[in-house]
Amino acid sequence: MKTNCWILGGAKGTVGKALFKLSRDVPNWNFHFLSRDDFHLGVSEEYPDFSPGDAVIDLIPGDFPADSVGMTDDEYHQRFTEPHAQLLKYLANFKLGRLIYFSSGGTVYGLNHDRPIWKETDSVQPISAYGQSKVLLETEVAHSPEHVIFRVGNIFDTDALVLRPKGVCNKFLRMVARDEELTIFGSLENSKEYISNEDVARAILLALNSKVTGIFNLGTGVPFSLDKMIASIESALEKKAKVNVTAANANDVSWFCLDVSKARDQLGFKPQDDLFQWIASQKGKDLT
Repeated sequence: MKTNCWILGGAKGTVGKALFKLSRDVPNWNFHFLSRDDFHLGVSEEYPDFSPGDAVIDLIPGDFPADSVGMTDDEYHQRFTEPHAQLLKYLANFKLGRLIYFSSGGTVYGLNHDRPIWKETDSVQPISAYGQSKVLLETEVAHSPEHVIFRVGNIFDTDALVLRPKGVCNKFLRMVARDEELTIFGSLENSKEYISNEDVARAILLALNSKVTGIFNLGTGVPFSLDKMIASIESALEKKAKVNVTAANANDVSWFCLDVSKARDQLGFKPQDDLFQWIASQKGKDLT
């Protein structure tokens, strides 16, 4: 008999579609993919019909930054954090077989170190309402005895032809292909972790079928700068990028790298997709 696994809020998202693709080959689980339109975060009567022993994968986005422009921190938390926390409190006290939460890497660790390779045991110091929200929600998830929290690097979608690209790499690919100007906040030397949506989905499935619990960084362990990314895009598309460097975004972390040894050692996670090999594979494609 298969066990129910509920994927909340990410049914139409970058990770959700990768999880849908890869979960078809996973036995013993009956996957239910729900978008945010299928239930209301702050109304327990509208929650899915969970049963003891079920697994829940929380991919609910924090709506950052597009939907939070112009909001105060208090307004952000009232609109997004508080109803999400209510759901997680409910789940943490429910006798789930697994509760997997999708958090963030750079926004959670913040600016508390000088170019570190961040470990899960490092202190957190978020610099935005989005990062603060992730830290608070992690605290709720941790009350579940069967929890796994993933602090994830920047995600790129392995589908370069996606209709509405998300994430800096996919957006830049599309914009260079269309001769649109790239806006860089701060510096071309800004360097971050990048991991594919399919690698994130693979890690989630490993956690789903594991007994380990706790917080896990998820990435490649190697940061890449924006100038290197843009140069790779130019080489693949054989086009020169139009670049405008402007003032840094105060809510953005300009550099981060994640120590992913814990996910490797305890979950057996090993990323399969390399960002720059993937960019190079776009050569000859019409991305406009």
